[in-house]
Amino acid sequence: MADSDIGPLQADLCAAAECRTEDPCTTVSCNPVTGACLESPAADGIPCDDFDPCTTGDECTASTCAGTPIECHSAGICNQSSCEPETGQCAQHPLSGPGCDDGNLCTTGDTCIDGACQGNPIDCDDGNPCTSDSCDAVDAACRHVPIDGNPCDDLDPCTVQDQCIDTVCAGLPSPCDDDNPCTADSCLSSSGECAHSPLPGTPCEDGNACTADDSCAGPVCTGKPLDCNDGNDCTVDACLPSSGCSYKTPQLPCDDGNPCTQSDTCSAGQCLGTPLECGDANPCTLDSCDPASGACQHLPADWPCDDSSLCTSGDTCVLGACVGQGISCDDANPCTADSCLPLSGCKHLPVNAPCDDGNACTLSDLCLAGSCQPGKYSPPCDDGNPCTADSCLPADGSCIHKPVAAPCDDGNPCTADDHCDSGVCIGTDQDVCQCANDADCAPFEDASKCNGILFCDKAVLPSKCKLMPGSLVKCSTLYDTPCRKVLCQPETGVCLPTDMPDFSPCNDGNPCTTGDHCLGGECTHAAP
Repeated sequence: MADSDIGPLQADLCAAAECRTEDPCTTVSCNPVTGACLESPAADGIPCDDFDPCTTGDECTASTCAGTPIECHSAGICNQSSCEPETGQCAQHPLSGPGCDDGNLCTTGDTCIDGACQGNPIDCDDGNPCTSDSCDAVDAACRHVPIDGNPCDDLDPCTVQDQCIDTVCAGLPSPCDDDNPCTADSCLSSSGECAHSPLPGTPCEDGNACTADDSCAGPVCTGKPLDCNDGNDCTVDACLPSSGCSYKTPQLPCDDGNPCTQSDTCSAGQCLGTPLECGDANPCTLDSCDPASGACQHLPADWPCDDSSLCTSGDTCVLGACVGQGISCDDANPCTADSCLPLSGCKHLPVNAPCDDGNACTLSDLCLAGSCQPGKYSPPCDDGNPCTADSCLPADGSCIHKPVAAPCDDGNPCTADDHCDSGVCIGTDQDVCQCANDADCAPFEDASKCNGILFCDKAVLPSKCKLMPGSLVKCSTLYDTPCRKVLCQPETGVCLPTDMPDFSPCNDGNPCTTGDHCLGGECTHAAP
C-alpha cells in the first residue's frame, strides 16, 4: 500500500507513537500501518558504551556493544598488573617467592621480595688487606686489584710505616741508625729495640778537614793530623777544621831567579817579576833580554813595517831601518799641481794655466777650479746666411752649414714672402716693380748701400726689377767678438768693426765671474 493510501487516522497513530530503546546497538521505527514500534540491529562500528571501565574504543558489532580491554604491563617479573573495574586504571600487585632473575651474575638465590627481585652477593673477600676485592659482573669471577700505599701491619716489630706494595704488606726498617760510623746498628726482632755494636778499625770520617786516614777506635772516629806545608815561600800555610789546608798569598818581596825581571813580588802564591823593558822603539829590530846576563839585545829584522809616511808603499825593514818605495801622485790632470805630504798623502792643488779641453771648436781653454774650462768658440762658422744652421765639429773644428726652412730677407724690396729654399733665400716677384730699363728700378732701392743694387731683368715679360748678384754686402764674422762685430756701414757700404752698445750682456768665457757686460767693445765683469 502506498503512502498516499494511508488515511489521516493511520498517520495520527504513528505520530502519537513513542518508539524508544535503551540498547545503543538497536534502532527503533514506527510502522505507519499499524502504529507499532519495530526494532532492527544498528550498523556495525557505531560508537557505544559497554559500561566497562576496563575497555576502550567501544562500538556496535552484530548488535552488541563491546570494547577492547585495556592492556596493563607489569613493572618487572616480581609484579603482576591488572585493570581495576572500579577505576579503569592499571594497578601493580607485588609478588613474593623464588623464581626470578635480578640480571646480576654476582648474586645467587634470587627471590621476589615486595615486588623486587633480590639476590645474595657472591663473597670475593680473599682476606688480604692489600687488595680491593670485587665480583666481575661480566663472568661472575672474583677480582683482586692491588692497593699500593694502603696502610697495613706486616706483624714485624722491626719495621715502621707498614704499607701495601704489590699485594704484599711491608714496612721500612726500624730507624736504629745512630749516625755513628763506628757502630753496627740493628733491631731485636723479639722486642723491636735497637742495638749498637762497636766497629774498631773501620774507615770513617771524623768531620775534621785537618785529619787524614780516619778510622774507628772503639765507638769513636779519629784521624792523623794533616801536613799543610807546600814548600812555597809565597804562601802562609795553615789548616782550618772546616775546610782543610789554607794557603794565604800576601804580597811579599821574593826572587824568581830570572835576571831578565825586576821588582820581583809574591802574587797569587807565585813569585813574579816585571820583565825588563828592552824596546828601542824601532820596528825593524827584534828586542830581547839575554837570560844568562840580563842584558838587552837588538837584532836587525827583515819583516814588513810602516815608515809612517803616506808617500811610500811596500815598507820593509832593511838593516834595522824601515824603507818604502815612493808612490806616484800624478792624476793626469793638467789643471792640478800634484805633490805628496808624508802625513796626509797625495795633494792635487788647482792651478790657473792654459789647457786643452779636447774640443777643436774652442780656443784659449783655461784651467779653473782644477778642471779645464772651454774658451771662446772658434773658428767662426757663421756664413751670414739665414738659411743655414751653422755648427762646428769638436773632433776637427770643421764647419757645417745645414740648410734650414725659415723666413728670411733676400734684400730685394721687389719680392714678397721671402723664405729659405735649399739654403738660399728666395722671394716672389711683385708686379709693382715692373720696369723698362735699370733707371726704373732706382726708386725701389733704399738709402743703405749695404742692401745691393737693383737692375731691370728683361729675360722675362713683363720685365721686373731684381737684385744684382754680388751687390748685397755680406761682412765676414772671422774677427767678431762678443762685444765687437764687423758690420756693413749703410752710408758707405763698407764692412767695419763696430762696438756693441755699452752694458750689453755678454760672456767672457770665465765661469768664475758674474755680471758680464760690454764696455768700450770689450766684455768685462762686475766682480770675480
